[in-house]
Amino acid sequence: MKVKTNRLIASGLFSILFIGELYLILSVINQFGTTNVAIGHLLVIGGVLLLPVFAVLIANPCFEHRAVKSAVLYSGVLYACACALLFSSGSMLYATGLQSETQTVGYYVVAAKVVLVVVALVIAAFEPKGVEMLNDCAEETAAEISDDEAGKMGL
Repeated sequence: MKVKTNRLIASGLFSILFIGELYLILSVINQFGTTNVAIGHLLVIGGVLLLPVFAVLIANPCFEHRAVKSAVLYSGVLYACACALLFSSGSMLYATGLQSETQTVGYYVVAAKVVLVVVALVIAAFEPKGVEMLNDCAEETAAEISDDEAGKMGL
């Protein structure tokens, strides 16, 4: 079974987000250790673990099933909302990871993260009509016509 290009692009976006977030989080942990990380930071860090799950599920052919697709899209929207709601703690974490003096850079990173998650989900949800589907329909129609003609001929 082939994986559609739009789903591979969405999976790649989630993978890039995962690698970028791990880099920022590891730089914070290297600077301060894990004892000074607040509960909001832990929630942001825990949310990072969803990104590779989204990437794998979107690239997997099981994403064609309605239940899997709905579950991934629903949890992705919840993840984007949680990132937006925890923008303050996330921006502190990202600003510290980027070794910035102000928290403004962190706000931009959180906004970019939310936008990329939403864009990746929209790309994954979009199902273009492929040429293969049109060819399958044409073959089925041709088979039906030949069966009808065979029935008329008495074969």
